[in-house]
Amino acid sequence: FNPTEYIIDLCVRPGPDKTPPMITKTEPENGALLAYDKKIQDVKIYVNEPATCKYSKQNKNYDAMENSFECQTSLNDMTSFGWLCNASLTNLTKGDNAFYLRCKDQPWLTGENESKRNANAESYIYKLKVNYTLS
Repeated sequence: FNPTEYIIDLCVRPGPDKTPPMITKTEPENGALLAYDKKIQDVKIYVNEPATCKYSKQNKNYDAMENSFECQTSLNDMTSFGWLCNASLTNLTKGDNAFYLRCKDQPWLTGENESKRNANAESYIYKLKVNYTLS
């Protein structure tokens, strides 16, 4: 409770969006150690703006990536970490597993406006380690 009134003044600069989405959080955390002999892991990522996201075991550009996340893209879907995307990573092997993630903003732009969308120029490298010892 604040006994005195106050004003919050925000300024939004008009113009085109020129920045790609940013991954703000992952669950499990990047570099997490998974259970012994784990083959599949459900993963959540959060991005700072509505986006579509993809992943691959190789570092490729966004359009060439063969696997997609299911992403929440409505303005009403925003959480305290950003917009949620889910995927099940499969074919995990013992030891280190690296996945390359990229996202593309403004999912509502389609057809001739698709070129206005901003994709990550560099992959976010997401690593999970499958434990291979029973300890």
